[in-house]
Amino acid sequence: MTRKPKNSDRAARALTALSVYTAEMFDNNNPEQMQRTDLQCALCDIIADLLHLANQHALNVYDVVRLACDHFEAELAEEAQP
Repeated sequence: MTRKPKNSDRAARALTALSVYTAEMFDNNNPEQMQRTDLQCALCDIIADLLHLANQHALNVYDVVRLACDHFEAELAEEAQP
C-alpha cells in the first residue's frame, strides 16, 4: 500500500522541480540558498510559466489557480487534523 504524501513530501517534490527550473533560469542557483526575494521571484516565474503551459492547452488559468489553492488549503487542513 502506498502511503499518502505529507505536505513536507509535496514541498520536497516542488523543490526538485524548482531546482531544475532555477538551474536554467537563475544561473544554477539552488533554491534553498537563494535570498528570500530571489526565491519569491523564482516561484512566481515558474508559476507564470506553468500558467502559460495551461493556456497553450486551452485550460482556464484562473480555474487552474483556484483549484490549486483549493487543493493546498485542503491538504493543510487534512494534515492539521489529529
